[in-house]
Amino acid sequence: MPADRDADLDSNGTPPPGSEADSYTPRPGPGRPRMNREDYEDAIERTPEYEAFMAELEEFHRKQGTTLQREPVLGGKKLDIMRIYKWVMEAGGYEKVTQDRGWKKISIPFNLPSTCTNSAFVVKQAYHRNLLAYEHYKTGKTIPVGLFGSPRRDASFESSPMSPAMSALAAINTLASPGM
Repeated sequence: MPADRDADLDSNGTPPPGSEADSYTPRPGPGRPRMNREDYEDAIERTPEYEAFMAELEEFHRKQGTTLQREPVLGGKKLDIMRIYKWVMEAGGYEKVTQDRGWKKISIPFNLPSTCTNSAFVVKQAYHRNLLAYEHYKTGKTIPVGLFGSPRRDASFESSPMSPAMSALAAINTLASPGM
């Protein structure tokens, strides 16, 4: 019968050098173990088309003052947002996919583990955050104010705390205020 490993630990919870417990590696606690970025499965095909799409999308986000999450992760797999964008556009766009409750269909080709019960929600959220305004831009639709949330804070925004769209909204609200 193996010896009690905890009995060999000192008052700090570490085994004395050379003891049997010194070679013991504890199992991760409750929940799943933390993964490093390198551990995520990478099924993204980085073709010239992918690189051109990502460069255009990054430039779009830079001009909007927002942060692009290039490779969202779900179920230990990196999601290819170019493929998501193509599939959503082929299905009729964000509004149509949402209306038809088609986000599960969009997530199926990623072969996510069955434990990812919220995959449709996460894929929809990743699309909304990273691609919806881009879809509006590419299809000629107006990008609603506040679609992205708050702009990121970087040097280019320190001198100008409000984006042009937010400044216009503030001006409209000021004009609409009673007593002005």
